[in-house]
Amino acid sequence: MKIQTQYTRAASVADRWRAQYVSPTIGQAAVGKRLRELGPTPDPKVVEKIIGNLSWTACTCGVCLMEVAVCVEFTVLVDGYFKPVAVCPGCLQIGIDAINDHAMKMADSGVKEGHHAG
Repeated sequence: MKIQTQYTRAASVADRWRAQYVSPTIGQAAVGKRLRELGPTPDPKVVEKIIGNLSWTACTCGVCLMEVAVCVEFTVLVDGYFKPVAVCPGCLQIGIDAINDHAMKMADSGVKEGHHAG
């Protein structure tokens, strides 16, 4: 799990582009070259201009689908592949509140559930 912003996503865009386009077309190779030339801390707006959209720099919550300034990225196993899933602070809080409410109901009923201390 890691914190993501448009700046952290922009910083990793050249590597992610290379991983996405293993056998790039001439155009994809040219974009990859321009992204690498930006260095380790590219401006997200410049990245977006080179690629032509903001999908490579945006933090979009995988739960509510809102674009947010900061998110937490989890890696999940889907169909045998590890994939990143971003979750915004609001959705995380809703999840935490739901877990806490559930735990209080279980405690009130005397039921004990397992706990992962990781």
